[in-house]
Amino acid sequence: MTVPATEPPPVEDPPAGTTFAGHVLGAALPSADPRVAVVEARAPDGAPVTIEIVSAAASTDAGLRRAVARLAARREEIAPPLLPVLAAGVHDGRLYVVRPRTDGTTLADRLDAGPLDPPDAVRLLSEVAGALGSARALGLAVDGLTPHDVLLTGTPATALLTRYGLGAPGDRACERPAALENAGFLAPEAARGAPVEPASTVYALACVLVACLTGAPPFAHERPLLTLHAHLTAPPPAVSSRDRGLPREIDEVVAAALAKAPADRPRSPERFMRAVQRALATSAPIPVATPRARPTGKGAAPDAQTPARARPERRRRPRRAAPRRRPRLRARVPSWRGALVGAASLVVLSAGFGAGTLAGDVRAAGPAAAPGPTVAQRTAAVHRLDLAMARLSTRRALARARLRGARDARAEAAQATTLADAYAGARRVADADAAVAGAAPVATRLATAELAYRRLARAATRHDRHGFATAAREVVAAERALDAATARSRA
Repeated sequence: MTVPATEPPPVEDPPAGTTFAGHVLGAALPSADPRVAVVEARAPDGAPVTIEIVSAAASTDAGLRRAVARLAARREEIAPPLLPVLAAGVHDGRLYVVRPRTDGTTLADRLDAGPLDPPDAVRLLSEVAGALGSARALGLAVDGLTPHDVLLTGTPATALLTRYGLGAPGDRACERPAALENAGFLAPEAARGAPVEPASTVYALACVLVACLTGAPPFAHERPLLTLHAHLTAPPPAVSSRDRGLPREIDEVVAAALAKAPADRPRSPERFMRAVQRALATSAPIPVATPRARPTGKGAAPDAQTPARARPERRRRPRRAAPRRRPRLRARVPSWRGALVGAASLVVLSAGFGAGTLAGDVRAAGPAAAPGPTVAQRTAAVHRLDLAMARLSTRRALARARLRGARDARAEAAQATTLADAYAGARRVADADAAVAGAAPVATRLATAELAYRRLARAATRHDRHGFATAAREVVAAERALDAATARSRA
């Protein structure tokens, strides 16, 4: 864990009443970033705004300069639930960002009065997930998330994400003075002082969700260092045990988002909130901005004032139609990969689809085929599959950590068997709903991973190190294929 012995010097606040980039400055506001001074101001047209002024020393940082340039370039595309940007640039050698001043209260102030009702929490945090997705789509950095970064405005309240865009990818969140104050919302990698990554925002969003539902983040101690240690070592709490009105399904969804390894968490805040909505049996829109295409380089369109140079039209000789050839079947090359995939396919076909339900049989049946699943049936099937995958993610994270820490072959075999059983449980759910939820590719990959872990367990039991290494490579390939199949099924 990296905690600096000395804090960076505070940013020099420009005096009130002076003019900066055409804005008349007012009172200083609290800032979570020691590099940035946040000041109330009046725009040239008299509108109230907030201007973020970067210190002179930090304004020379190349990452910050690129971040401000990106804000200026995407300014017209930034819209709620992201707090809009009115202007961004450089003045007197200092970077600045101007945002509108909006009346409202922060989510942190609202939580001081107690937890939110689950529908309100889901609605507001779905908007926050949309803001995080919009920032990612627009290429804007988000270096953390706390209830202080969410502004609630209007009636009924809507959420706006206020802090984004200035966090350079190499920033270390734990080295900021505000990190200890917001220790309850730091991901384990941020608590270790590692650079913040996209999966860190999923973890932080899960912490904010727990705070909204129960009144406190998942890990909260009087001493911030104990809270950071809990993020690194403690298992995720059962949210339903804190509030008996919450269903147990939410525990698995939150546990998956609070996985210690970033790779074991949901791939995006939007997917996490969709799983939360299904677990709490509620729905809310997740607004994600779609950036406009910006052609650059050789594919960029020529300037309107500079006509393109006319090119002589090339003459193409007509091609003679090639004679049609009968398609040839590819020769099958026997290998352990082909055998593994073939065995997985047999497992899926025998356990999941049953006789006479293959896609070819359904197409051949024609009008006599059974009617397709209803919307309710498909929704229920997708819900069951998501819960099974969330349960698998949690069990996989624990078993893999124990597998890495195993000291003998017996312990390795036990954890490999546990992982195989976890994949088998998820495969049974995917098999049962393969036709309804379109989960056949996922079921196939689950079966492949299950077989790979069975081989890993057998190799460990036999003390076969070469076989263990081969099975470990099969496990890596199977899990990557499973992740790709899951992503395609949810696209």
